[in-house]
Amino acid sequence: MLKVGYLDELKEVDQKILSLLAERAKTAAGQRYMPPADLMLHWAETFHLDLSLIKWLFHGLNQMTLPVYGPIDTGDLQTVVPIMKKIQVEECEYQLTHMMQYVHASEVILEIRANEDPVYGFSSIRPQLILNVEPDNGYFIQTMGFQGGGNRASLKFIITPKLPEDLSELSFSLQPNYQPFRQMKEKILDQPVRFD
Repeated sequence: MLKVGYLDELKEVDQKILSLLAERAKTAAGQRYMPPADLMLHWAETFHLDLSLIKWLFHGLNQMTLPVYGPIDTGDLQTVVPIMKKIQVEECEYQLTHMMQYVHASEVILEIRANEDPVYGFSSIRPQLILNVEPDNGYFIQTMGFQGGGNRASLKFIITPKLPEDLSELSFSLQPNYQPFRQMKEKILDQPVRFD
């Protein structure tokens, strides 16, 4: 079994971090607050930290009051409700297509299409987004799947407790859902393979 040590010099630093986390949670009062992109970039340069790590950290701070992630028993599918909300932001079109109503949860489907030709622009899109529902009513939202390639992507969000079938009183938005990204060393498999 691997033993993890601890330095006495870290105790004071860690206590300061925890104290600041508690202070931020109290000041935020359960609301989601994300620093502007230029400020996070400034902090990345100032503190010599990876920008994706800073984004991930603030996303995590916004999730502090939410339950721990785990498997969700949705129960059986009961009905499918069309949503059909679409918006264009810069070169991407976002569309909430439909909601699948299960016994214990709702599943909302998001489709994203980039209008820029992937041959001349970017090769693929990688959404780092989470669905937000207002009024909140204590909804817990998890990203449960991502599919895509090229200029298209599709995400599934599981929401508990389930949403009402009449969505006219609810509004939807997408918020950053950052995760640290490290460049992985890849092995390109491009040799012919023959099964005899």
